[in-house]
Amino acid sequence: MRKSVGILLLVSALFAAGSCTMQMDDVPDIGFENIKSAYAIFTARQSDSGVVYLQVNDSTRLYPENMQDEFAGVCRMFGLIRVSGSQFMDYGYRTVVDWSEPIDEGKMQAGFPASGSGDTIDVLDDWMTSVEDGYLTVHYSTFWGTDPVGHSFSLVRVGDPGNPYRLRLVHYRNGDAAEVEGDGLICFDLRDLPETGGEYVDLVLTWLNGEEKDAERIFRFRSRSDSD
Repeated sequence: MRKSVGILLLVSALFAAGSCTMQMDDVPDIGFENIKSAYAIFTARQSDSGVVYLQVNDSTRLYPENMQDEFAGVCRMFGLIRVSGSQFMDYGYRTVVDWSEPIDEGKMQAGFPASGSGDTIDVLDDWMTSVEDGYLTVHYSTFWGTDPVGHSFSLVRVGDPGNPYRLRLVHYRNGDAAEVEGDGLICFDLRDLPETGGEYVDLVLTWLNGEEKDAERIFRFRSRSDSD
C-alpha cells in the first residue's frame, strides 16, 4: 500500500492550523444557509441513472454540483466541501467539492493470528476514525523514513465464533525507516462481514499500538444495503 503524501500533509496541516473541521453526522441540523467550508469523509457514488452523489454517513447524502461530469464509479474520499441551502431531488443538499483526494483502501482477509504480528500503529481517536456507509476509515499515526517505503495495511477477521464482527488492524512497515512521524488515512470495505439485517451491532477493532500493547475500540456497524 502506497503512502498517500497528499493526505498525510493535509491531515497534519488541518490540525496544526486549527482549520474548520466537522463530523458530517451533524450537517442536517445546521440549517444549510451558506455553510462554511468543512472537511469531510465521504463515499462518492453514481446512481443507476448517472447521478453522482456523496454518501457522508449511513443516512445522509449530498449532491456535488461540480463532480457530475468528472466522476464515475465508487470511491472513498477525504475532501473540503461547501453546502448550500437547496436540495436536488432525493440526493440531498447541493454541494461544491473544493478539494478531494481518494483514501487508500486496505485489504481484508481471514486466518491471520489475532495478536503478536505486524508493526505498531496508533489509531487516533477523532471523528475521522469511523464506521460509516459500510466502510471502516482509520486515521492513524506511525513513523516513516525520509525516503519512505510503502506500508501495508490489512483488516483481519479474527474468527471469534462469539463475535464475527471482531477485527484486527495489522500494519507492516516493509522495512521502512522510523525517522518522521506522520498521520494518514486508510479505509476498508466491510461488505464481506455477515449481514446485520438493518440493525446496528458492535464492531470491535483491535491493533498493536505504539507502546507495543494491544488496543481496542468499539464502533456501531450496520451493513450497507443494495439500495444505499
